[in-house]
Amino acid sequence: MTTAAPSATRDQVAACEVSERALRIWPGLDPRSLSRCGCDPDRIAVFVAAETSLSIEVITGILVPLERGEPPFYFG
Repeated sequence: MTTAAPSATRDQVAACEVSERALRIWPGLDPRSLSRCGCDPDRIAVFVAAETSLSIEVITGILVPLERGEPPFYFG
């Protein structure tokens, strides 16, 4: 008898810092679909871009912190 593979939960996706950040910024994302992106920021950005009106470059800038720890954007 085989058992079905468990579906991804927010806890499993949270193992990746970039995925966790994406879920905090865009809570409506499907954690299972997001888990298919792995921890690759580029793949996560493409997935989020399909769900939002933001460009891939902007999403990558939001998800990946700079070396200095400061975001490359300012909301005023």
